[in-house]
Amino acid sequence: MKTLKQIAIDRKARKGPVAAVTADGAYWLAVHSVINSGGGDGIGQSAPDVTYELKVRHYRSGEVRAYLTRHTWHQNDGNHADKTRADDLLACTTIEELRQAIARHEISSDYCKPKPCSVSAWHLEHNLIPDLPEMVLQVAAPDEA
Repeated sequence: MKTLKQIAIDRKARKGPVAAVTADGAYWLAVHSVINSGGGDGIGQSAPDVTYELKVRHYRSGEVRAYLTRHTWHQNDGNHADKTRADDLLACTTIEELRQAIARHEISSDYCKPKPCSVSAWHLEHNLIPDLPEMVLQVAAPDEA
């Protein structure tokens, strides 16, 4: 079984234009998956539209980093993005393990308390599993021969 880091390296995503250039250098997105969403429609008095994403960056230097990002949009406030570095996710070998590791993270928000991360059941089935076909869903059950 491959780790998330090995999957990112094996995808050879460092081709074409870079995703961005930061103070740490240029990087390409080897993995990008929406893991949760919610809130309102971001119009008028409704709550902002919120989207959580898993991004694995592969830098020109060869370094691989994982980030969890919380994007919000509201017509009155515009776009906001908060992220947290989550390199512990790079050691995950199954979707089950990745989902549990994501749940241990929090992302700062516009409010006083940080927001916990999670993978919704819908996004698990429609985004995370299809976006990581190289990763097995789970290991065999303990009582299986």
